[in-house]
Amino acid sequence: MIKIYSKMKTFFLMIIVPTLVGCGGGGGGGGSDAPPAPGIRYISSDTVDANDILENIKITNLPSWGSDTQQHQNFNLKRWDYETTLIPVKHKDVPLVIKSMDEIEDRLGFTIFDRDSLSNVADGSVTAGIIISIGTANYANINGGPAIGGERQCGLASAGIPSLENPDNAYFPNFVYDENGVVNAKLYIHLGSTFHPSGIDCYKGSTDLTIHEFGHALGVLRHFTGGFNGNSRYAYTDPDGTNVLYAETPNDNFWNVLRNIYNNNINETAENLTITQYY
Repeated sequence: MIKIYSKMKTFFLMIIVPTLVGCGGGGGGGGSDAPPAPGIRYISSDTVDANDILENIKITNLPSWGSDTQQHQNFNLKRWDYETTLIPVKHKDVPLVIKSMDEIEDRLGFTIFDRDSLSNVADGSVTAGIIISIGTANYANINGGPAIGGERQCGLASAGIPSLENPDNAYFPNFVYDENGVVNAKLYIHLGSTFHPSGIDCYKGSTDLTIHEFGHALGVLRHFTGGFNGNSRYAYTDPDGTNVLYAETPNDNFWNVLRNIYNNNINETAENLTITQYY
């Protein structure tokens, strides 16, 4: 039986989106604190209630993560088993990454990251954990232009360093969890791109983009609207002609999903999840 703990009731529309787990780098959806372009302003989406938190979890975490051999895991919860072994992160002393990890643990209320064990391990020798890679959120196609997500790509969570020789590295790997739903894989979080209009430092505007990509690596795999879509979405147009967009940076809807994923048992079925509206 689903246990629902909710503070408010707000209807919310959700859509399923493709599983390329990156996001753009501009406006309200890419983690930049730069002012919006003229004629555009951003608003936050309403916070949804516990029933719709469950629907967001059904979209982003519970289905199979792309492998036909793991279809038996459909609609079972999947995450890192931080209770047994903290999640190793090779953060490379990037200040914004450390700040983002601090915020994630502060929101969860407990420690999930091992920040030390990979410090002196070469990227190629890591077998499981999260590796930060700066400037590799995109790569050149045969014509020399950006090959993934267009020139505005600034963040990406994937299997490895994308390259012309290894284009599949641009995608999230299929075999990330075992038959019990335990995530145990080598994942890259890419921040910044030489193709981005703002340059390789496009991720440094705020923690939003970094937390978004961490979300993918932690189990908020697929995008959902209302705080984890990666790109801004249209809301309405003001009488003065200003286009009003919903900002899709991580908000209370995202944090409610992440906290519920990490406060429920691994491999739990949808109908037996305990759903709490924390915000």
